[in-house]
This record gives sequence, C-alpha cells and structure tokens, in this order.
Amino acid sequence: MLHRLSLVTGVDAGMFSQLLLLGGSLRRYSPGLVLHVCDFGLTEAQRAYVRRRYVLLNKPADIRARHPWDYKANLGRYVAAVLADAFVWIDADMIVLNDIQAPLQALFQEMRADGHLVAAADSGVTIGEHQAMEPAPSYAILVSGFDPSAPYLNSGFFLCGSRGFLDVWAAQTAIMNLEKLFEQNAFNLTILGSRRQVRILDRFRWNLVANELPSAHIEISPDHVAVTGPAGPVLILHATSTHRSRDLIEQAIAIEVNGRPVTTTVRMIRNPPALLSFQHELTVEAIRSEGAALVECGVWL
Repeated sequence: MLHRLSLVTGVDAGMFSQLLLLGGSLRRYSPGLVLHVCDFGLTEAQRAYVRRRYVLLNKPADIRARHPWDYKANLGRYVAAVLADAFVWIDADMIVLNDIQAPLQALFQEMRADGHLVAAADSGVTIGEHQAMEPAPSYAILVSGFDPSAPYLNSGFFLCGSRGFLDVWAAQTAIMNLEKLFEQNAFNLTILGSRRQVRILDRFRWNLVANELPSAHIEISPDHVAVTGPAGPVLILHATSTHRSRDLIEQAIAIEVNGRPVTTTVRMIRNPPALLSFQHELTVEAIRSEGAALVECGVWL
C-alpha cells in the first residue's frame, strides 16, 4: 500500500526562480510527485503561476515573520488542511537527481516499523562542533543541557509523520532570537527533545551540500548526472555550503520566451563546471516548458 506523502517547499518573491531548477529536476526524475508550494511572500503573478503548475499553500494571515525561516517553521500551519500520512519538506535550492518516490515510500515504511516520527540528515558535525562553527549565543544557552556529541541535523530536507512535531518546532522557533540559522537551531532543539523518535539519514544520499561534493564520485553526460556517495547513489543535491563564495553562484540565464528576451537568476552549485552546465541546461529546459505560463501569469512581463 502506498502512503500519502506530500512533498512541500516554500519560497518568497526573491527565491521564486529556484522553482525553475527544483521543479525542472522533479519533472525529469520524479514526475509522479506533486509539489506543494508554501507562499512565503510571493507576488500575485507568482501565486497565479504556482496555482497553475503546482499546489499553492496560502500564507496564514496571522504569522508575524522576522525572516522567511519563520514561515518555514510554521509548516504545520500551511499543511493543516492537506490530507497526508506524512510531509516531505525539500528546500527550494535543492536538486533531485533520481526518482525519489519509491525511496520515500520505503523510508516512511521503515520509520513506521521502527517507531520514528521524523527523519533528517546529519550535517557531518555534532551539536558541540556546530556551536563552535556557527556561534549563536542564545541558542548555546538553550542547547547547553543536551548531549554535545549528538549529531547536528540539516533541516533542508526531512520527512515528518507527526503534526505534533511541527507544532513544537513552530513554538520553539517563535521564541528564538534572530540569530544565524535560528530556525534550524530550533529544529535541532525539537529533535533533541525526542531523539528516540528520530531517524538519522545519510547526508550523502538525501542532502548532499556543495562543500562535500569533492567526497562524492560524479559522472556527467550531456543529459544526465550521476553522483555516488559512500552509501550509493545521491538522491538530492543542496545548493548551500559552508563556503558559499567558493561553491555557489547566482547564475544568470538569458533566454527568449514567446519572442521576448527574459533574464532570470538561479542559485546553483559552481563546481565542477560540468555540473554547473547540467544545472543550467535543466533550468533552460524548465523555462522552455513553463515559459509561456510564466508570461501568461504575468511573472515575466
């Protein structure tokens, strides 16, 4: 029996163009998955496009956000009316490299068998090591009572079968000071409060960030990329890095849509160059498929 897993991301007006790359990768590799998009502050034209192409989840009117991450941490509010057994969050700056539908089903089945409510990938460092790397004074006080050797998790991708977890995460985020990574720190605090219910995922399989790509094997052909980590094929790349200026690029893409020139910018992984070319071509493919709708909805005037 297939479980009802809802794939969810979120963007504001400034991050809207990331849907071109994420959506293009899903269209190519996981066409059976429907993407739900949380409105973190879209324009009306962008909302019109999302309604046409994906499932728009409207922004709750009473959320007082200091930062887009406050919206993300209120995921439970966005999906309140969505019928699902579990929710799969995927950051908009991620890229799917394989069909993730069957692996997600298998993962959720394993979680249910083992009594896990949440699954997220480790970041390669512990809670204590992360504090030294990314100091956040008020978070340091809140986390001081927990085991510093526990893995620090990345909230860019996670599978959650508990609406209660989402509620606690939202409440924890609301009381965090506006520090670097405050939403992800709140996610880890929530995780630490129920560690036995959490499944730690292999980051090389589910959430491979740009600065760790050199540890993977990459094979790129004109229309496909295969990335292999220590545990096998990588399912999802994440265009983030601890060394952003070295590893990431805001890639401008100029293309003609319906006879008019259009330029948009998408965050991509810079190296190796063949991977950057692959991301560029995947985005161009998405624009050619979606360009007319984007123009008709008024996103590109």
